[in-house]
Amino acid sequence: MDDLSIYRSSNLLYNQEKMSRYKPGGFHPVCLGDTFKEGRYKIRHKLGWGGCSTVWLAWDGVSEMWVSIKVKSADSSADNRELEALRVLRETTAIHHFVRRFDGFLHHGPNGCHQCIVFELLGPSVENISGSNLGFTCPRLAHLPESELFDILGTPETEVLARVDGQPLQPDEDDEDIRLIDFGEAFTQGSRPDRLAQPPDIRAPETIFTDHFDYRLDLWRAGITIYSIIFGSRPFQHWGGTDKVVHQMINFVEELPAEWQPQWELMQLEDEKAKKRADPALERLLPVIRGLARFKPSDRISAAEALDMITQGEDQDWKGKADSEV
Repeated sequence: MDDLSIYRSSNLLYNQEKMSRYKPGGFHPVCLGDTFKEGRYKIRHKLGWGGCSTVWLAWDGVSEMWVSIKVKSADSSADNRELEALRVLRETTAIHHFVRRFDGFLHHGPNGCHQCIVFELLGPSVENISGSNLGFTCPRLAHLPESELFDILGTPETEVLARVDGQPLQPDEDDEDIRLIDFGEAFTQGSRPDRLAQPPDIRAPETIFTDHFDYRLDLWRAGITIYSIIFGSRPFQHWGGTDKVVHQMINFVEELPAEWQPQWELMQLEDEKAKKRADPALERLLPVIRGLARFKPSDRISAAEALDMITQGEDQDWKGKADSEV
């Protein structure tokens, strides 16, 4: 966790990527006005960031248009799966459904060698609707004057980021379409990775119950995305262990396949064992919680009653401890 107390107060510390990502092997420090690829691309705005990259608005001085540049962290730049996936997609008839890649190059900085991928500039993210890697196309944006583009994006907001001890830092509408973006976890058929990072609430069930998966996990995710776009939320919520998500899957989809049942029973057994291993001191609070969390306000215990129940429990713990020491 970042120690934010060493920095002067700034909103940047709370609403942007973590400062701890700027270290050898991590993110490349990018500033407005920086240039890439021998001056071809000039950084003018920040578009976002993720777990393995930051994304920037840049002016392409050769093509004379606005583009977005994804600057990957140094430790993720050796993985070429994203570039390979983009190469394969360019050869398909469905290429117009995917964000267009214009260029790619390596950039050497203080934190290592960073893979940079230049994409077409898209409009707002569909993440506002579904939380998925989808974005609206807005072809007109690429050729707008900077002042008009900033009227849409907003003028870049900058703040001075400094340590308290003075030490240097460590590092109008177009015709719209939707395109897939971010292929960092993509893989081509026949080159399945050993491990696949997945948010728990969209995880495909075959990756829970088996060691095998293929392109059809995208069919599961497509169903989740359609649901999310229509209803504004995902069908499954990760508010506990994996078994809680599986329970929701069963209620929403159907019973699990017979070959998965033994592992499912084992998962439920492990969950019951975990509950029995709960801290006795925490179990003592359950009656208090149940007393406070009642549907009808008149049925709820008072704050004084809750405090008495907690105090009595502490007294019993102290007496039990004293008796054991005699």
